[in-house]
Amino acid sequence: MPSESTPNRPVRLSVEALESREVPAFFGPTRGLSIARGDVMPTVSGIEYITGTGPGRAALVRVWNANSGNLLFALRPFGSFSGGVYVATGDVNNDGQMELIVSTAAGTTGEVQVYEFIGGGPRLLGDFMPFGPNYSGGVQITAGSTAARP
Repeated sequence: MPSESTPNRPVRLSVEALESREVPAFFGPTRGLSIARGDVMPTVSGIEYITGTGPGRAALVRVWNANSGNLLFALRPFGSFSGGVYVATGDVNNDGQMELIVSTAAGTTGEVQVYEFIGGGPRLLGDFMPFGPNYSGGVQITAGSTAARP
């Protein structure tokens, strides 16, 4: 444990090696949820958990308060689509606020939607098919930041 007299030194992180990972292209036999975490609702204090339904039921994305467990918002991003949805969070428009990113799983046209929460409700920022209208392999999503932070 550093003492109070220890000077602050900048930390430099680096990658020594990457481990091999296989990412499944389906939700598996449990037909589970896709789960993300982030502060997508600026009017709510703290972090939220976001869940997206697996295949076999109408696509439903729900935003939960991480502290209380209360449901804050529910959204059906792709109408009656029932092939499963993936969820992620990230600051996609570089405004300092996290957005909700949703995509379709395999079995339909791969589609991605991006939402920002304004005044407690979602506003669609973008809706696109990154691989064209004939692609039906789904779109697994993630987000990250490459911006340098002070």
